[in-house]
Amino acid sequence: MSPLRWNTLDEAALWLSEVTGEAWSPRRILNDVLNLYRVTKGNVPPPTCLRCAPPHGTTFGRYKWDAKNGTPSNSFVYVCDAPYQTVALYPSQVDDLLKTGETRITLAEESEDAYGREGDYVFVEPMAQGLKVGVSSVGMGAVDLQDFAGRVVAAKRASNDASSTLDVGVELTTPASDSAMKGTPAPIRMQSRKGDKWTDSQLRQLLHESMLPEMTQQKLADQYGVTRQRMSRILEAARGKLSKSRPVSVFTVANANPVTRKRRNI
Repeated sequence: MSPLRWNTLDEAALWLSEVTGEAWSPRRILNDVLNLYRVTKGNVPPPTCLRCAPPHGTTFGRYKWDAKNGTPSNSFVYVCDAPYQTVALYPSQVDDLLKTGETRITLAEESEDAYGREGDYVFVEPMAQGLKVGVSSVGMGAVDLQDFAGRVVAAKRASNDASSTLDVGVELTTPASDSAMKGTPAPIRMQSRKGDKWTDSQLRQLLHESMLPEMTQQKLADQYGVTRQRMSRILEAARGKLSKSRPVSVFTVANANPVTRKRRNI
């Protein structure tokens, strides 16, 4: 079952429960998002996968940073109205939602955003106050929800103890957690080398990831740093070995033949 284009936290929890076989709730999503998007002290936190859909009628304004023409207390200069949009939430806002059930949104786009205009910022009006929102307005787009599920799987994989091993001609190593500190769990990297080993637990996780909605062998190969042909051989070897042992379901997925599509903001 594929998630909706826009999912409330209740809908996201239902989808995660069906896909993972575990009990999910809106509060668990908030809690796990905070755990998966940790950053080191002093680093600017990236936005999380959660977004807020403010009520219709909410106004947005486009501003430009202009120290010359701005005021001493505010260097942002109004340019024009901006269209309605959902707003990405940062860890501090997610923390507010978990603790109090509400938060305040202000910044909707900044100049560094891939979809923003160079030097422009978009704020929820009135700029100085922003807008108070509750948990009911928070959710995730389909791609973000699937990405979050992938992060959950990656975290689970990292915590699994090694069991038995299988020689498939690759080595798994966990790189320094710079990317995890910036909000992206560090993927397992592989290097070609004779005699390297995979554990059964790691192979199970790989097979589960291969069945994720919209997952392809090419995506897996890119994620693990190997060619598609090598990934195909690894998956074939994993199926052959694990089919002879009692399966341990960590991530059950309904759609085993996903279709790739480009990421887009909701």
